[in-house]
Amino acid sequence: MKTYYIAEVQNLGSFSQAEKITAKDLSNAKRKASKSQCFYDTVLQIGTEVNDAGFIMNPIATKVNGKWQDLEF
Repeated sequence: MKTYYIAEVQNLGSFSQAEKITAKDLSNAKRKASKSQCFYDTVLQIGTEVNDAGFIMNPIATKVNGKWQDLEF
C-alpha cells in the first residue's frame, strides 16, 4: 500500500489541507478521492507529499469537471 494525500479545492489555483489515505495504486486513490468528494463542481487533487502546513506540494493527478488528468510523466 502506498500513501497518498487528497484535497478538495474550489478551483485549480486554490489550496486546502490534504487528507492522508493509503491505496494500492493511483487508480485506487482516485476512486477513494471521488467517493469522498463532498461538493459538486469542485476540483480534486492527489499528491504524494505535503508541506508543513498540510498542503499538497506537487499534485500527481487532478479531477476537473468530472475527468481525471494524470500529471506524472
